[in-house]
Amino acid sequence: MMSALAAFFRPRVACAIASLGLLTASSIARAEDAPRAVGVPAMPESNELPPPDAPVAPKPRPLDLSIFGGIHAGATLVGGSVGEPVGPAGTFGFEGGARFLSHFYGTALFDLALFSSGAASQKSVSSWLLGVRGGYLSNPEGFGFAADLGVAYRGISLADATGTSLRRGGADALVGAGLHFKIGDTVRLFLPRVDLSAGSAGDFTHYLVTFGVVAMYNHDVGRRHRHED
Repeated sequence: MMSALAAFFRPRVACAIASLGLLTASSIARAEDAPRAVGVPAMPESNELPPPDAPVAPKPRPLDLSIFGGIHAGATLVGGSVGEPVGPAGTFGFEGGARFLSHFYGTALFDLALFSSGAASQKSVSSWLLGVRGGYLSNPEGFGFAADLGVAYRGISLADATGTSLRRGGADALVGAGLHFKIGDTVRLFLPRVDLSAGSAGDFTHYLVTFGVVAMYNHDVGRRHRHED
């Protein structure tokens, strides 16, 4: 009796076990083939490491340089001799240069002075100057103090009513100081400003003191301006 039961159930149990194995293998295959949910990262294999984060390049620093140019004007008092007794002069000219290393600047300038004739003089006197100077700004981005030193060549011309003229020239030393304003990104003002120019033009030894203003257009090289933001 027991032998007959064993013979009856043995093939059926083996068949059930085989069917269960096939079903399990099929379920695993379908799970591997199923699409991965959107936004769910793939799990790395046990022998893989996640890639390292890419290095972030540092942003380049803006170039610490400004270029500028403009005009200057003022009233000049005369000491010493320019060949004739003269009164104060009206002075105007052009100037341009650059700011560098944050607080330092250098400029080249051309200046023309027209002197008023003294009561005893029958001649007109004028002067021109071409020079360079370098200086220091206490606050290059706003309100501060400016001071500079320079050298120049000055020419002096005297002419009378008949057209006869006399010209002399020589080296001048320049010393200047004043208040500095930077307005926005594009305007620099030196106001007020006092300049001393002293030297000899031939046999004329002179010193000139000018009270004036300098107005310049400014451009900060390599810097993003506010109107571009």
